Amino acid sequence: MFTLHKNIGPEEIKSIQNLISIIQHDANTRKIYKCTVQCFKTFIVIVMIFIVYCVFCALVLVLLNTDIERTTGMLYPRESETREVASLDGLWNFVKSDIRNPTQGMRDKWYLDDLSRVRKTIPMPVPASYNDITTEHAIRDHVGTVWYDRKFFVPMSWLKNQRVWLRFGSVHYEAFVVSNVPANYPELFDEKQCA
Repeated sequence: MFTLHKNIGPEEIKSIQNLISIIQHDANTRKIYKCTVQCFKTFIVIVMIFIVYCVFCALVLVLLNTDIERTTGMLYPRESETREVASLDGLWNFVKSDIRNPTQGMRDKWYLDDLSRVRKTIPMPVPASYNDITTEHAIRDHVGTVWYDRKFFVPMSWLKNQRVWLRFGSVHYEAFVVSNVPANYPELFDEKQCA
């Protein structure tokens, strides 16, 4: 490439060597830049493929999931001319199950009587998180089965052969609901719908 002549001195040689190193450095920088751009483009393509795959899987799960019962026509409960709403907010009786024996209440059929006759209860506001209400360490840090109990009266207007919905704003994991309907109100609740 370069031919050296006898009249070139050490200073010119030094300048030529500097120029060659700058050219080589610039070529390496261009290679690194091209490689970085190519890697970034590849990364973007992979991310886009992953997003499309996730959306596709979500759609397939929603469309093919037959385990989810679809509700029809259930609106959020609001008082109107044709709908009467009764709130069950307030103080409820509360019992924490023993961690070592979480199914004791079901086995001993606590639901057949007032909870206060079965165990010592404490008043608990609903809606609220029992973990945030009390300062008692055993309740505050409890993760497991708990029991709520409350008596309430159904308005007489609800006895006119119509459906009654019991709506929970929030239940953590799972809830078993037992309604002790007196014998003189058998037509109020359909046991098949409550099961």
